[in-house]
Amino acid sequence: MLAALPALATPQISVTGYGWAEYLPDRMAVTATFEALAPAPAQALARLANSSNPFLEGLKELGLNASLTGFSLEAVHSYESGSKVFKGYRARMSLRVVLTDLELAGEVASLAARCGAKEVNAYAYPSKGLVERAYLEALEMAARDAKLRAEAVAKGLGLALGEPVRIEIGKAYWWPPVRALGEAGKAYKAAVTIPAPAKERAEAWVTVTFTTLKK
Repeated sequence: MLAALPALATPQISVTGYGWAEYLPDRMAVTATFEALAPAPAQALARLANSSNPFLEGLKELGLNASLTGFSLEAVHSYESGSKVFKGYRARMSLRVVLTDLELAGEVASLAARCGAKEVNAYAYPSKGLVERAYLEALEMAARDAKLRAEAVAKGLGLALGEPVRIEIGKAYWWPPVRALGEAGKAYKAAVTIPAPAKERAEAWVTVTFTTLKK
């Protein structure tokens, strides 16, 4: 008597879904760098204070404050006709202002320029909570997309989709364009307008393996 053959298992379907979510950065950082050159260290620091202190006072009037991101005091030399020539002492300070009201970015940049900042840069970025919410939204879309793809494959094979048996979450990806403001001197007389930040995107991939059922 012939032995009964085991029933063939129904195939599994493994698909990768893609999801994305856009968001607008909700933070803006403006960094102003002040610089002064003088024959003596104390003079360089005094000249530096003549420009950085008015900037800090102006921020207070706007209800803002700044954090120190860099400071240096160093001797400066140049080489002329093969000889090292002392040029003085250079004091340099960089101050960063973080804004939740992005419309103030132009006013802060213009204030720095009027106070004699050597360089002003501004860039927008998202807060941690905003990025996390966008990623979760992208992840949910990727999971739905994976299920839709699996259902389409099952339908084409004349099968019904079963339960997921394996789920793999891919690495998250963000598109974070950086907006920057160039030299501050161009904004010396009038308030400069910094455009609103561009939309950024969180992307997610989810790979799901489903069982299938015979109809």
